[in-house]
Amino acid sequence: MKRLMIASASAALALGGSVALASPATAAPLFTGGLVNVNVSNVLNNSEILSRNDVGLGVAAGIAANVCDVNVGGILGQLRDVGTATCTSDAGDQVVTITQ
Repeated sequence: MKRLMIASASAALALGGSVALASPATAAPLFTGGLVNVNVSNVLNNSEILSRNDVGLGVAAGIAANVCDVNVGGILGQLRDVGTATCTSDAGDQVVTITQ
C-alpha cells in the first residue's frame, strides 16, 4: 500500500511537471517604445492646431480622448489594429490623427 501511494505521488509530480513545462507564457505587450506622431487640425478652415512627432503614446491618446470625447481604449485599439487612429470632435471642427 505504501509503495502504491509513493508511486502515485511520483507519477502525479512527473505529470504535473511536464504539463507546467509544456505551457509557455503567451502574453506579450501591445506596444513597445510608445512614440507616435500627433496632428490636431481644424477642419473648417484647414489650419493645423498641433503637429508633433515622437510624442508618448499615453499623451497622444489623452489628447485624442479630450478633443474628441472618446474612450482612450478605443483610440489605442484603433491604433493597434490599423496603425493610425483618427477621431473628430463632437462639434465637427477638430480632427485628431495619431500615426505610428
